Amino acid sequence: MVSLYRPRVLLLDDKADEVSTIAYYLSRGGLDVTTAYSESEAKGHLGIANIDVILVKVGGELNSPFMSFIENNAYSYPVILIGSEKKQDIAPEWKNYSSHYVEDINYEKKLVQAVFAVVESRKSSQAA
Repeated sequence: MVSLYRPRVLLLDDKADEVSTIAYYLSRGGLDVTTAYSESEAKGHLGIANIDVILVKVGGELNSPFMSFIENNAYSYPVILIGSEKKQDIAPEWKNYSSHYVEDINYEKKLVQAVFAVVESRKSSQAA
């Protein structure tokens, strides 16, 4: 039996062009995507949408506009980071709050797979 459930993801990045590209691929992969370009917008979405996973596009910045949002929500929602650096080069504070990291080179399939894996893992642990 094929599941019709579409995991709901909140995609965070302050660069609209990158968000639209990533959102397009995630939607094609079967995910229900909500986007936010600021921390206040992200907070608003959490208040009205049932989000399964938070995705954050990170660059080399240490002071991301989303860091405090992630710190406040990482224990309630799984967080997946999307970045251009190798995983070992990501700032340590990001690593503390994320369960997965996907490099943005050829990320489309890997990212969709990571979201489904996190959602299924969370469902299994909640059912136990």
